[in-house]
Amino acid sequence: MNAKRYILASLTVWVAYMAINFIGHAGILHNAYMGVQEHLRPEEEGMRYLPLHFIGGLIYAFLFCFVFTKGYEKKGIGEGFRYGLWMGLLLILPHAFDNFAVFPFPGSLIMGQVLIGLISILVSGLIVAGIYRGAKVVRG
Repeated sequence: MNAKRYILASLTVWVAYMAINFIGHAGILHNAYMGVQEHLRPEEEGMRYLPLHFIGGLIYAFLFCFVFTKGYEKKGIGEGFRYGLWMGLLLILPHAFDNFAVFPFPGSLIMGQVLIGLISILVSGLIVAGIYRGAKVVRG
């Protein structure tokens, strides 16, 4: 594995993933979350746990990029799109069904979460493929 590319890809994916999720959840879906706020932590309490969002995002980014390196075939951006699509479906759809079954959230909020999640993971795939473009394939 090319350690420099791996770290660069992981950190870049982390920043993009966090930015897209912040814009999506704190911005676009803000009003939808206000409609179900009785099922969420109070804002002050949630802010105390904000570092966990950053840690979770960092774990996601490093694992996402690690799995990519294990199957990297040097096929360009299309490979990153396909990887992002499949990983997005794997990570987002089951979680959406669970959220809808467990929480009394409107379907529109769940669909918004799905779209934002898929976008953030598709972008992650494009980023990691872009950074790995031209890298030697090393299995290990």
